[in-house]
Amino acid sequence: MNTVAFPLVLFVGVVALVGVVFHFLPVLARPDIFFAVTVPPGFRNGAEAGRILTRYRAQGWAATLVGALLVTVALAVHRPGLIAAGPLLQIAGVLAAFVAARSRVLPHAATPSPLRAAELSPHRERLPGGWLAQLGAFGMFAASAAVLALRWREIPERFPVHWNIDFQPDRWVARSFGSVFAQPLLGVVICALMVLTGVGVVRWSRRVDAQPARAAQETRFRRTFALALVLLEVALAVLFSWISLAPLRGDALLTWHYFALLLLVFAVAAVAVVLLARRRIEAARVPTEEEQPAGGGLTVGDRTPDACWKLGMVYVNRADTALFVEKRFGLGYTINFGNPWAWAAIAVLAALIAGSILLLR
Repeated sequence: MNTVAFPLVLFVGVVALVGVVFHFLPVLARPDIFFAVTVPPGFRNGAEAGRILTRYRAQGWAATLVGALLVTVALAVHRPGLIAAGPLLQIAGVLAAFVAARSRVLPHAATPSPLRAAELSPHRERLPGGWLAQLGAFGMFAASAAVLALRWREIPERFPVHWNIDFQPDRWVARSFGSVFAQPLLGVVICALMVLTGVGVVRWSRRVDAQPARAAQETRFRRTFALALVLLEVALAVLFSWISLAPLRGDALLTWHYFALLLLVFAVAAVAVVLLARRRIEAARVPTEEEQPAGGGLTVGDRTPDACWKLGMVYVNRADTALFVEKRFGLGYTINFGNPWAWAAIAVLAALIAGSILLLR
């Protein structure tokens, strides 16, 4: 295996994929949302919006190019510490371009319609595949943990847990309960987070449209998001379960099986992005006359106040009881940081992740 070619293709491919996603994100929002600002109907099709979008994309691709070059140089000179700097620099550059574009859109902001619509029937949505599909990933972790326990004596007294850029082990740990079972535990925490996110989006997210046709589109997008979480959860469970068995394989973690599973995760992520983008394009089209709200032509947006969106990406609204709301910049949902339950969930998650990491030390 070429020790440079594969990581180069992998990391540069990820940077390029992220660049493509950021390229299209501004046009995947609702028709009267542009760079996280509520705008008048039709503004996004105007000349000024076109100029703002073109500048954002030019800056975003410049950041993507710099990130890809940094990754390439880091691999060429064997500086693994610089590899992460490439994607981080790319994301920082794109987000800076987004904030600059948003500042140019703000003078054109419109006041959302004061009219409100509500659903009178209760929500009866469920996670795709039900709880059986959700438990499949945890069954993999249970199986890997059982194998480790049954073959405990076959695990070396010391085994590697980290590899350098040349795929050579450079960190070893002694066999212990924590070092052996930390990986499946970390996988359980990550998958549990994805399950809770899916449940939260399906049950405790803000519903925007009550008009039947538009509400149906919104429901399809929400279900697609939950389905994407399930697919990623299963793919990650396969990968983490394989990594969990590494102590039994000694230093043979970095085999073609590992890279194949890693590519599987990226492939599933790419499919999820495409599915969500298609649903968002479907939901982002301009409403027909039948789908217009009462008093047609009024700006609706996503029925959240612009002032509650910090830098257009972080939603903080204590008056909103919803735990999840649609992202104004991105595909999917984000937490309402004004909801006390959000902070409670974050605290529990941070404690579980910290505990899993400490077990590896």
